[in-house]
Amino acid sequence: MPGHLDPSPELRPLPADRYADWLDGAVERYADYLVAVGRSAANESLNTARRTHAQLLPRGLQTPGHHLFEIPDGKGRAVGSAWLHLGAQGRAHLYDLHVDAAHRRLGHARRALTALVRHACALGANQLSLNVQADNVAAHGLYQALGFETHSLQMSRRLARDEP
Repeated sequence: MPGHLDPSPELRPLPADRYADWLDGAVERYADYLVAVGRSAANESLNTARRTHAQLLPRGLQTPGHHLFEIPDGKGRAVGSAWLHLGAQGRAHLYDLHVDAAHRRLGHARRALTALVRHACALGANQLSLNVQADNVAAHGLYQALGFETHSLQMSRRLARDEP
């Protein structure tokens, strides 16, 4: 059936020869996020994102506690990626869940997130957290449908230099 996807795909560990490409994409996505949420100026965001990733993944794929995956479609092709970290006290954090634009709205993120929850549990995690941009309505809906709850909400306002 066209569009039918395997209902229980497994995440694949990110191959070493794809790490550099994944890192470039992840850094770019994080730089865009930093600008979107007002945490970095556009001309500084890429360097900030590079530094952050270098600090979080100093040994790349060999960094303890970090798990990087490809998200396969029903035919075995990689259509996205995920980055899961298992931290102290059984707390896992999903740093990045990305599905390529051409493959969105087909259930890949839902199946990947379900598999990530199972993987985190298998690693001994008792909590999984993630961050999502306020304007990403589709992601909010997905995460809430899978049992995630909002625990904090950060708000900001841009200010003009000439405000009273």
